[in-house]
Amino acid sequence: FDPLAIGLKGRFQFNGNLKDATGNLFDGIPTMNATVTYTTDRKGVTNNAIQFTGYGIDILNVPYKKTMSVATWVKFSSSTVFPSSYFVSSALFGPSFSQMFNEYWAVISTPATAGVPSGAMDNNWHHLVATYDATFIKLYVDGIYIGSAVNKSVVAPGSTKYRIGYMPAGVNSYWQGCIDDLRFYDRVLSATEAKKLSSL
Repeated sequence: FDPLAIGLKGRFQFNGNLKDATGNLFDGIPTMNATVTYTTDRKGVTNNAIQFTGYGIDILNVPYKKTMSVATWVKFSSSTVFPSSYFVSSALFGPSFSQMFNEYWAVISTPATAGVPSGAMDNNWHHLVATYDATFIKLYVDGIYIGSAVNKSVVAPGSTKYRIGYMPAGVNSYWQGCIDDLRFYDRVLSATEAKKLSSL
């Protein structure tokens, strides 16, 4: 029995494909019918992570609740990103990740939105977890609690599209970097669970 499987609604390992390992969600859909690029993951295994070089992936019908968590491994290609570039982005409400310069941010779209910055990061692989409990969004980096911001939820449960590697901004804004083991949970992960995920 794996406690980290509780409430796991989607897991995209990007091991040479865009399939959800849980079977709950549809396969990811590349934007612009792009040819997807796979790369070496954090453990040195080839074709086991996805590399974004000017396209994105849509993941449809991700369940949204007022309690939710998103976790992923990430590595940016450039630290000259400004303004912020989203690379895990909910189309409605739900925890999202962006990059500004050499910082990652955990954010959520609510009234008076406030995000949580990671502090300066290098361009090696790092593990990010964003949790949301309808009041606070929290950020963990490499299993370490970074901080929280108040964001009150005003929406009912439902589902949302997640955009991976890009966010529409008049014209699409494409992020440059790599992502691996993207997970969606319909519950708030604990600090202990965030740390355990970062060790896998």
